Amino acid sequence: MNQTKSQYHTGTVSRSLPFSFLLCALALLLVGCRGSAPIIGGNFGAPNPQSAADPEPAFKEISLKALSDKVLVIMYHDVVGERGPGTEWFDITQAQFEEQIELVKMNGGNFISVEQLTDHLTKGTPIPPRSVVLTFDDNYTGIWDWAVPVLKRFDVPYAVYVHTNFVGGTTGRPKMTWAQLRELKRTTKIHIGAHTHTHPEDLTLLSREQQRKELEESKKILEAQLDMTITSMAWANGKHDEFTMELARELGYKIAFDMNSGIAQQSKSIMAVHRFPWNKMEQGWDEREIQLGTGFRLGVVDLAPDTPVDQIRLTKGTINYSFLVGGLPKTMLSSSRMGVSEFVQEAGAVGGINGGFFLLAAIRETDNRMIGPIKTDANPVVLPSAMKTELDRLRNRPLVVWSPEKIAFIPYVPERMDDPELLKTVVPSFTNCFLGGAWLVVDGRPLTKEQILSHGSQDAQDPRRRAFFGVMRDGRIVAGASLSSVSSSMLAQAAAEIGCLYAVLLDSGFSTSLVLGDQILASGHSTKDRPSRPVPHAIVLMGTLAEGAMNPVPVISTLHTRQPDFIFGRFRDPLRGS
Repeated sequence: MNQTKSQYHTGTVSRSLPFSFLLCALALLLVGCRGSAPIIGGNFGAPNPQSAADPEPAFKEISLKALSDKVLVIMYHDVVGERGPGTEWFDITQAQFEEQIELVKMNGGNFISVEQLTDHLTKGTPIPPRSVVLTFDDNYTGIWDWAVPVLKRFDVPYAVYVHTNFVGGTTGRPKMTWAQLRELKRTTKIHIGAHTHTHPEDLTLLSREQQRKELEESKKILEAQLDMTITSMAWANGKHDEFTMELARELGYKIAFDMNSGIAQQSKSIMAVHRFPWNKMEQGWDEREIQLGTGFRLGVVDLAPDTPVDQIRLTKGTINYSFLVGGLPKTMLSSSRMGVSEFVQEAGAVGGINGGFFLLAAIRETDNRMIGPIKTDANPVVLPSAMKTELDRLRNRPLVVWSPEKIAFIPYVPERMDDPELLKTVVPSFTNCFLGGAWLVVDGRPLTKEQILSHGSQDAQDPRRRAFFGVMRDGRIVAGASLSSVSSSMLAQAAAEIGCLYAVLLDSGFSTSLVLGDQILASGHSTKDRPSRPVPHAIVLMGTLAEGAMNPVPVISTLHTRQPDFIFGRFRDPLRGS
């Protein structure tokens, strides 16, 4: 922790360091249109067949472009005719399996192959909505007897993971033979992957030589027996570590699956993609529907160039709001804590607003460590999140990344998004980033209380003076605050009403501070002329001042509150009425 603190205290506003990022040679530029945030889309291609002529070169990680979708990967083991004395929890009956296939289709789901999933996760290749991938571990003959007839009837792609030492074995539960696997390859939409050679209880406890043998032999045997290139792995018992993942990459695997429940895009690595066990499919479906309902997903917008900073005032009922619109934003990180007016003066900026959330909230603290990654103009590196525990609380909060040309809003995945090379794939020349507290406006739609609380802190609805940062529909930057106590959903409605396309919550309460020149427009205290508490992080707006910006005519809202048309969905069985 001392090392982290030292890193943060080097990021002062009084000394500028040279910005020296190298552009990633393989950086992918996700083009956005000003005034709209593009949704990844396109034609849904047929599954790519596994073949020895696979042209894909080096290994790739999970792309940020994939974050606009939510894929469920389902893990099965044995399939049985009916449950009996020897039935395990992981067994599914043929009737249950067929019911799950039907329910996915009834609920608008689409089955895709492992090849399609790999391309989607690594390249952002479009996939159908509500995609589902079916995987079977251990190569049981129950797959041949009970699952394959259903898969053929519904024409569904699927994957089988084979531990090669037991192919055709009859000890314990019988396993499929090489002849059966070849027949499935010929007649069904099967993807075959490795499941180690001997299925060790814990692969990570073996010597490195033994681990290599497990991964290498299973791949070589499968390729020789089935005349195909093996590109995927399911970890035996889900056991893996950094060494085994790197080894898998070295040996030519493009994707590997673990046994942790979760949405595929939110996995820590392409070598540890999450899967829901079959008996948690409904839970996974509901989790995805909630995430789809909140609307948070990757959005990239072109910034409007060289726009002067203007002020908008809005009155909604008894609540007044102030907004600064325009200019070029930059984040600033003090070596301790400062007032926003001091940040503005230090930068020679037109105006500014308090920034993201910091680790130690006590008013007398001088610590400058931030929650979530942060990059400023004055720091040549991305400082990682100073919050090292309870990282799941930060999952899917908005990571805001920008350059002078583009701004991106990215659902945060704590395990892998402190990596600048990953952020460059969306904004190649980015100069600034920070983590917002919650999504407020997505695609111009204000989020509801429930949607905000689904991914923000639980005090996001407490009445207090609140601040936000975002981008307008025309590509201008916007920073705004309430002049009295409001909930986050009320702030979201006001932001959407003035034309915000995306908006995220900033630190609020006593930290709220919106400054224009030498004027304090909004304060965390009961009188705006009383300075808010000092903060370590602020966002300032560089540029020129628009004519009349210091004395704008207030806009009186006559609109009713407009709620977004997102719907929180559930995995529904119309036959059971659930």
